[in-house]
Amino acid sequence: MVDAEYTGNIGNLFRKLGIHAGDPIELDVDGRRFACVVLPAHGLADMVRLRMPDGYIIGIEWQRIKNVRKLEASSRQVATANQPVPPAPTGPDVVLLATGGTIAGRPDPVTGGLVAGRGASELYALVPELAGLARLKMIDLFSVLSENMQPAHWVRIARAVLEAIDSGARGVVVSHGTDTLHYTASALSFMIQNPPVPIVLVGSQKSIDRPSSDAALNLIHAVQVASTSDIAEVVVTMFGPTSDQYGIIHRGTRVRKMHTSARSTFRTIGDVPLGLVDHNGIRMLRTDYARVGQTPPVQPRIGVCDRAALLYYHPGMSPEVIDFYAASKFRGLVMAGTGMGHCSDDVINGLKRAVDQGLQVFMTSQTLWGTTNPYAYQTGRRLIDAGVTFLANMLPETALAKLYWALSQTKDPESVTALMTQNIANEIVPREPPDGYLVYQGGIPEVAEFLRKERL
Repeated sequence: MVDAEYTGNIGNLFRKLGIHAGDPIELDVDGRRFACVVLPAHGLADMVRLRMPDGYIIGIEWQRIKNVRKLEASSRQVATANQPVPPAPTGPDVVLLATGGTIAGRPDPVTGGLVAGRGASELYALVPELAGLARLKMIDLFSVLSENMQPAHWVRIARAVLEAIDSGARGVVVSHGTDTLHYTASALSFMIQNPPVPIVLVGSQKSIDRPSSDAALNLIHAVQVASTSDIAEVVVTMFGPTSDQYGIIHRGTRVRKMHTSARSTFRTIGDVPLGLVDHNGIRMLRTDYARVGQTPPVQPRIGVCDRAALLYYHPGMSPEVIDFYAASKFRGLVMAGTGMGHCSDDVINGLKRAVDQGLQVFMTSQTLWGTTNPYAYQTGRRLIDAGVTFLANMLPETALAKLYWALSQTKDPESVTALMTQNIANEIVPREPPDGYLVYQGGIPEVAEFLRKERL
């Protein structure tokens, strides 16, 4: 339960000074003076929750606080868990669709583990800075941890995004768990083609109530991109470096989670990120992106068919795995092969049997960087002869999301292959940047510093 106001000694002082949740204040703690923003109470006696200038949320015992001063009158309105979010009086209209994940998580009181629990209004209450960026409409679509996100959820998100666009939204933000966020970003890129506004997916590695959480800054950056950028694509906006310096704007079909817990987990693979975002605004790193006001009419092509699977080839893989999917009447299979898209001779034989039974097979590479090539080795030529279609440098997870979508659009195998090999949302990069797999992430300071030291 999130309470908008404090009670007890804290509440009495705050009422005397006219301080409410969302107000900026200055105070002394243990001889140190600093400015911060008051957050709604959390039901803990004699504990004040504050957001620091760097975005961190801290809790300070009442007894340690001295010389509290309200810095300025705040026009921000703060929602509680049981109240709707009040819209800002001015600014671009942005719709935030909450779907759960760590960004909306709260600790389970019994196990201590994180569960999806906060709704959109609670996110707003914990990040009152959002009110100064846009007129936000918050919608609780559903609340699941991202490992429970299924293709059917993608359809619900896509429909809600289209409703937001139809209502006149300047941009749409989707808060989402990080583990499968890149699958959803890819799926939306294919289901909503030529979007007229930014569609921004965002999550966090640490829940919003925990020390050094990235949730608040990620949300702020996402709303900035949705409300002010000229990007008319599906993108992911998350922490850039491990510090709080800026966020990176990733294209939805070229992004991937690359670390289990680091805040800088999301990386553009095989390409340059679209741009950077910080408190100063947005700086684009490239020019070849769809722009607001310059796209053809939006093309909704919503649908999924999950009779497909993604398999990573590994030494010792049995062809019986392939036989299972063919016998189970699956329609498609994405293989993440080794190197340029390879697998063993016996697996190739299994793939040929599966293709002969009607299973469509597409090859990607588990190296992620670089492109598949069926002609460099005899193995690739054998895969072509077996009926396997190579997908250049499409990421495995992107390929699976695309295959789910393509199978829902047509039952004709040739048409499915045509969709899979068509570059619809920049899921295929014609030319990767030189040495991009080493350093090309928009100028990350710690990487630049590391390289500078190594070259001395």
